[in-house]
Amino acid sequence: TVASTWIWVLSTRHYPNMPSGFIQHNSVLMADITFYLLSGLMVASCLASLYFLSNSKPRKRALGITVVTLAFIACLPMLIPGTNAKITSWDRTGAPNVLIIGIDSLRPDETGYFGSDGELTPNIDEFLAHSTVYPDAYTPYARTFPAWMSILTGKEPVNHKGRFNLIDHSYLDKTQTISWWLKKQGYRTVYGFDERRFNNIDESFGYDAIVGPKPGALGFVLGQYDHPMVNLLSNTIVGKYLFPEMYLNRGRAGNYDPERYNDAIMEEILLDTSKPLFLTAHFLLPHFPWFSREVEDLEKFEMPVEPADKFAYQYRMMLKQVDRQFGQFMAQLESAGVLKNTHVFLLSDHGDGFKFDKDVLTPARGDMPFEVETNTRGHATNVLNLGQYKVLLAARSYGSDKFHPGDIEGNTSLVDIVPTILDVLSMSTVDKDIDGLSLLSSTIAERDSRSLFL
Repeated sequence: TVASTWIWVLSTRHYPNMPSGFIQHNSVLMADITFYLLSGLMVASCLASLYFLSNSKPRKRALGITVVTLAFIACLPMLIPGTNAKITSWDRTGAPNVLIIGIDSLRPDETGYFGSDGELTPNIDEFLAHSTVYPDAYTPYARTFPAWMSILTGKEPVNHKGRFNLIDHSYLDKTQTISWWLKKQGYRTVYGFDERRFNNIDESFGYDAIVGPKPGALGFVLGQYDHPMVNLLSNTIVGKYLFPEMYLNRGRAGNYDPERYNDAIMEEILLDTSKPLFLTAHFLLPHFPWFSREVEDLEKFEMPVEPADKFAYQYRMMLKQVDRQFGQFMAQLESAGVLKNTHVFLLSDHGDGFKFDKDVLTPARGDMPFEVETNTRGHATNVLNLGQYKVLLAARSYGSDKFHPGDIEGNTSLVDIVPTILDVLSMSTVDKDIDGLSLLSSTIAERDSRSLFL
């Protein structure tokens, strides 16, 4: 009983918004003194058990010691912090690292850099202030998998064939990706994604290592599974092997641990520093259901009364949290020496619609024989809603001056990232079928005169 209560309380302290966390409303159970008392009783119980086992029959003693040892090993990952390793072996004069960092559903106009006074994104704003920023950037498809296929191939969805989230991979040519091209150039390629149900990119796309939950049907089935012990273990090294579909899974909204996801990516990229790094890492906190293990008030916004109007408030709360996660991740990269000679692309795969008046591209005509909806919620629901299709796109150089701070006008698209990376690395595009343009060598006139598809 003591052990069960202790595990339940510990789970609730870490993940209060899981269904089993309803005991958070019991001030006695949630008091620090109660937790310390339960912890003391746990230790006392273990010591007493070991004492009695020491005086029991050998077989019973061995069994008891095994059980206690296994229990200790199971709890150990909860007590081990993420890596704080610092390295200095990244070569400043060799091939540069290339990082693509994606933030799901991020609307540029919700950042302070683009004029929002919500004070939600100080870390993103600081990054943008030192980056080349492309204010007129669009996604070719406001869904995560098609957008990321365009990011990795430089192609429009009609050409890379990944035109919906769970498309059969037999339609795709997975060898024509920037990850494969850089891998052949000697790069170590790492892919981090904290929600794999609708984005099942894997090693076959050219990656040496994958960080995040295991994709598959169980990811849908177990997304809302709730048990205090499972909640505590799911983000640990034990959970990685026992519950791979739950491990670091943002789809388990109340159980997701952004700090542990950051640590897992860092641990993976620090395993081998002998090669230049190509990292694609995506952060899904701002995506629906706009809910996490934390609930915090926003100083600059009031919680709306109408349920439908609360979505935008919850979305902004997730923006604040993902900004914190992004800031911590960038600090970890810098501390580890990863940014010494690196080009970082920061982007969003799509935006999100909340029926803001400013999102309407053109008002609906009143003389039509049918109703035309020009402003809808969500993403990929209406190409006339700019909030869904306008994205963040910026590039920053560390250790070189390839990208200078400031805004660059002209229409840009996520398909432009691959040719830009190839241009930065002086790699030819002649043998590669790419739709995008290099943002370094193309002119504003060239980018504005081409056709972009939504």
